[in-house]
This record gives sequence, C-alpha cells and structure tokens, in this order.
Amino acid sequence: LCRSFLLKRQRLSLNYRQKNICFPPITVLCVPSGKMISTVDSAAIVSGRIEQSYDEVVAKRLSDYMGIIFEEMCRDYILYYDNLLPFNMSEIGQWWGGNSKTKKQAQIDVVVTSADGNEGIIGSCKFKNDKIGSDELLLMQEYAEAMGCFDEKYFYFFSKSGFTDDMLKNKNNHTRFITLKDMYCIGE
Repeated sequence: LCRSFLLKRQRLSLNYRQKNICFPPITVLCVPSGKMISTVDSAAIVSGRIEQSYDEVVAKRLSDYMGIIFEEMCRDYILYYDNLLPFNMSEIGQWWGGNSKTKKQAQIDVVVTSADGNEGIIGSCKFKNDKIGSDELLLMQEYAEAMGCFDEKYFYFFSKSGFTDDMLKNKNNHTRFITLKDMYCIGE
C-alpha cells in the first residue's frame, strides 16, 4: 500500500526546512518528528530511485515520511467518507497552540467544528508501528482543554497499527478508534 503510494508521489517536492550545518558542511532535512535525515536519503526519493532504494532508505523511516500525509488522509476520511459523524460539520483542520498548564506547545492533528460551533471532534493521527495506548487519550483531553472551544467533545483516534486493549476500554459514544485498514475498507 505505502510503497505504491510513494511510487506515485516520488516526484512531489518535500515541504521540509533545509538547514546547513558547517564543519563538515552537510545538509540535513528537519522532519516533523525532529529527527534528521541526510540529503543522501532524501536524494534517493527525489531522484526517482524508489525501487532501488526503498528497502534501505524509505522503509526504515516510513513513519517520518508518512506522518503528515497520514494526517491529511485522516482529515479526508472524515470529510468525504465517515458516515458516523455525531453532528453536521462546518469546518475541518488542525490546531496548534500553547498549553497554559504545562507551558508547552500543543498540536491537534484533526479538529472538526459543528455547524453551531458547540460541538467538536478532536483527532489524533499516528502512523507508527506501535499500537496507541490510553496515554494518548489523556494527552488529547489535555490538548482539548487547552484549546477550550467546544461544550461537547468527541475524540477520534487514527492508527496505522491499532490500539492497546487498555485504550479500547475507553470506547464510548464520544470516542472512536479508526485503523488504516478501516479507512481502506470503506463500502465493504
């Protein structure tokens, strides 16, 4: 699935900041996860040599490459395919802001507002090989409080690899768990 997706998008320009580091002078890409990827790795992708370099270069760092794309896929899933929305939506996007309690930055991958603005979906998207645990629910509840927008909140969790049993115990009318497989099984 991801290999064919990357092959189709191999010529798409990466939207990462470039930073020069001197002595010895090398160029690195700063990816959203904060990890550095050398331009040798990205050059294999940009040059169109996906087939030759996939296993060695891309597969090891697929989560870094796919994180932002997966977030976009999750928003598209809600926008175009999710028939179980708890309200009529008005807007969809993401949110960054400061958490006054922890004095740290907070990011919510998916935010959906209801037509009346009183309800909202707070979503987390994880394209990782590990299952998502209940600590992510606590984090999203904290971020939703920092955002402070909705009287009624619904929490959506999107995961490439699924969820821990502890996390699945939190399933209720206000919490949904959606896997990559669920997103691709639309209409089945």
